[in-house]
Formats: sequence, structure tokens, C-alpha cells
Amino acid sequence: MKERRRSYRVELDDETRIEATILAEGRNPVVARLLNVSTDGVAVRLDPPGEAFLPVGHTVEIVFQGERFAKPLTTVASVVHRLEEPEGARYGHEFTNKRGLDESLVAQALHTLFNRRRAHRVEPDPVSPIEVILTGGSAKAQMPGRMGDLSVTGMSVLTSREAETAFAGTNRLEAIFHLPGRQEPLRLECRVRHRCIFGTDVRYGLEFDTTRTESFGACLALIQGYVRDRQQQILRRAAP
Repeated sequence: MKERRRSYRVELDDETRIEATILAEGRNPVVARLLNVSTDGVAVRLDPPGEAFLPVGHTVEIVFQGERFAKPLTTVASVVHRLEEPEGARYGHEFTNKRGLDESLVAQALHTLFNRRRAHRVEPDPVSPIEVILTGGSAKAQMPGRMGDLSVTGMSVLTSREAETAFAGTNRLEAIFHLPGRQEPLRLECRVRHRCIFGTDVRYGLEFDTTRTESFGACLALIQGYVRDRQQQILRRAAP
């Protein structure tokens, strides 16, 4: 039987500082070090390692805090496994209130932090392609391109191979584009997550930087509206 694919897990780095506190019934709050996270669950290591233990099968509350959180985010999780490692026990938690977590993540624009691949992507209507200007690199080069797909977490852009000469040394770009029916352009700061040769072009996979983009909430609302409308358009065209 084929195993169901789990949500993409984000490995945390020094730029992603998240504090997590484990609350278990009958126990003192325990500080945990997050190792990775997704919308399915988290892997943590207790700090210090020997301070406490969490029995497998127990239900706990996890309170997340960090620079990217407007307010603490609390979710319920079940301890599903424990792995003994030299650095200390590694605990895997599975979220049990995923619907409520989803709503909280959207409200705080944290979905890209917890899962970078979960959002639905739509391709622009071939009749109305979306042109994109990419800006970046040490010389702040500007390269024209066209949108490959768009979601609330990021986008792909196809541009000429000359762009890679200008952008090879950077992992941050600004993307400027107009959504259909909008006069004002959207300007989004992006992280370059991958780049590859695509026919005669280069394809950039970009993740929106929610903290560096000015008025990201307003941009997100417009993108959500476009993605929803495009999905409905695709469904109508596919209907018999």
C-alpha cells in the first residue's frame, strides 16, 4: 500500500528563531528546541535534554513564539514517537487540531514558515499572461520574465538565461507584476528557493518574504483573490 505523502517539513535555521513551550497536564512547562516543522507536526528536542520526558501517546499543548509571530500561537498535538540520540531525546508531535492551526497560520501569514509547498498553485490564463520584472544582484539588475504559476506562498518565473548571469550570486529578488484587472503593481520581496534550465529559459522558484515585503497582508489578499478566481475559471472550463 502506497504511503500517503506527508507535508513538506521545513528545516529550521539561524534565521528562523522560534521558541516553543510544551504544556503537559500535571507537568511544569518545558522549553523545546524545534528541529523541523510542517502543518502536520513538529520535531523537537527538550532543553536541557534531561529535564523531563514526554510519554508517547500523550496529548500536549505547544505554544509557538518568535519574531514572525504577531502573538503566541497555541496548538494541540499528540506525541507520536521518541528517538534516542546523542544530543538527547527527539520527539515527534502530530497536530490534532489542523483546521484551527490552518486558520491561525493564514491570519498571521505564517503558512510559508510551516509549509512551503502546501498552497495550491495556479497557472495564469494563456490568453492573459502575466509579465514579471525581477530585480536583484549586486548591480540591481532588472530582467523581464513571465509568471509560470502563483500561490499564496510563492511563484515561479521564466526568464532568459542571461538573467542567471546577473542573479547567480544572490538568493533574494524583488518581483514586480500586475494582476489582471489591477492598475497598481504588486512588489514582493522573494527568496530564491530553486533555479533550473527550462527549455531555452531559466525557471526561478520564488518564496514570498512576508517580513521584508511592504504591506504583505494587502498583497496576500489580492493574490488569494486571483488564485480563487483562477481556480473557479479552470473548473468552469473543465465542466462538461
